[in-house]
Amino acid sequence: MFPNKIAGKTVVGLVLTFWVLSCATTGPGGKKSVILISESDELSIGQKMDAQIRTEKPIVTDRTINDYVNRTGQKIARLSDRPNLQWHYTVVDAKDVNAFAVPGGYVYVYTGLLRQLDSQAQLAGVLAHETSHVVERHSVKQIQEGMGAQVLASLIFGGSGQATQAAVGVGLALVQRGYSRKMEEEADYDGVIYMARAGYNPEGMAQVMDKLAKLSSSGEGFWENLASDHPPAAKRAEAVRAQIKSQGLDANLPYDPEPYRTVRSRL
Repeated sequence: MFPNKIAGKTVVGLVLTFWVLSCATTGPGGKKSVILISESDELSIGQKMDAQIRTEKPIVTDRTINDYVNRTGQKIARLSDRPNLQWHYTVVDAKDVNAFAVPGGYVYVYTGLLRQLDSQAQLAGVLAHETSHVVERHSVKQIQEGMGAQVLASLIFGGSGQATQAAVGVGLALVQRGYSRKMEEEADYDGVIYMARAGYNPEGMAQVMDKLAKLSSSGEGFWENLASDHPPAAKRAEAVRAQIKSQGLDANLPYDPEPYRTVRSRL
């Protein structure tokens, strides 16, 4: 454990020094960000968060649904900028129109959202967006900001169980709060690229945004609990379509290579 006798200013100084030396890939094209929490600590935090989530939420056991969702997600993950993570795609049995991700490669999608979808490309849009949150280390960045300097230093330099558990608590609370506008825009942008790499038509993501726009206008809750300070779903769909056009990603990629009706019929 990080020595308690070290003064607060020293702790902050060490964290800042580590900050200067820490850089990780967090997006397409070799994009880099300063990440203080090591990948091994990220994996440990993610594993503990996943264990707690599984005790609190009902998990779908239907093998056909799970295999289809996992197969779609893994195809995207293998072509993302963090292909070496052990990715996990889990279906939560709940009516919420929602999906979320936690550090280390853990992605969750609700049956309430799956019921809104019509094609594998639309499912890929959801999973690519969530996969991008993990690639960008958005949850890790939020945890870094949400932890006190001394606890963060203890995690960075000592990796203590107490510090890891504190990070898990912070991370679970942040899942409920959601991401910033910038983080959502990054996940949309990266997700479009990863979809195209994996052979799914990225228009599928825009189509999901169209569906969310309708749900939003009806007053229902929806994907990632987007608050009023986030771009409206219709604006996000517009941005996705502009990106597809500007990057030439609309090259007749398929919408439903493995018919999505296989999943829909079992929900």
